[in-house]
Amino acid sequence: MTAQRVLTFGDDDSAGADTAWGWVTAQPWPDWQIEVVAIKALSPETFTHSPTEFELHTWQPTKPRSAESGWQVGEVVHLTVEHDPRLVLSSREKSDLVVIGARGKGLLKTMRLGSTAEWLMQCPTTPLLISKNSNSVKKILVCVDGSPHAEAAVQVLSALPLIKGA
Repeated sequence: MTAQRVLTFGDDDSAGADTAWGWVTAQPWPDWQIEVVAIKALSPETFTHSPTEFELHTWQPTKPRSAESGWQVGEVVHLTVEHDPRLVLSSREKSDLVVIGARGKGLLKTMRLGSTAEWLMQCPTTPLLISKNSNSVKKILVCVDGSPHAEAAVQVLSALPLIKGA
């Protein structure tokens, strides 16, 4: 028996997160667990403990992330924590994929890539998808140069359920 695959969705309640959630729900995820991680951002100056020590808690948000009936998904779990979103999302090493929106809240963030997305791209601990639209996947293009990174990208993509219909 294989372990259940896990998709971690970083939710900051922004328009970018709404778009990314639209992308998640436009794809089939049968037998996958979707972790919706709502993070209340804290600055490092407010930490009362080690920056790497935090615990995610299950919760029921007033407006839980959901999808239209017929969405193929194994399980959706809502988690929350007050911490630095970069540290929380980069700590999800058991995740097979982390999905975030391109930008968080704030006027300046609407004009470019958000700081969390930028940081996760530079310090990846797990495969990362930054969604800029909510469309279902129709085509996938992978540039392969023979490097270990390209090989890893092909392995990650081939394990995703969306590849079967692309």
